[in-house]
Amino acid sequence: MVKHLRSGAAFIYASTKDVYGANAEAYREVPETCATDYSGQTALEWSKLIGERYTEYYAHRQNVRGLHLSPVQCLRAAVRRK
Repeated sequence: MVKHLRSGAAFIYASTKDVYGANAEAYREVPETCATDYSGQTALEWSKLIGERYTEYYAHRQNVRGLHLSPVQCLRAAVRRK
């Protein structure tokens, strides 16, 4: 889908913190710098990580503003606005 967007368009990809697997267990709030190497993730969780990478790739290739967010990031942003 991203590869069909016009230059300058925006695309938001909804992801999940589960892409980090057991690596996230050490954090109360998982930073985006958390490792994504294999640590027990399911195929579904890996597919979300691959989706994030495709979003980054096509955003760069097509000059599109690509962003991937997890539901937790969306909730944090909503709470900060209040």
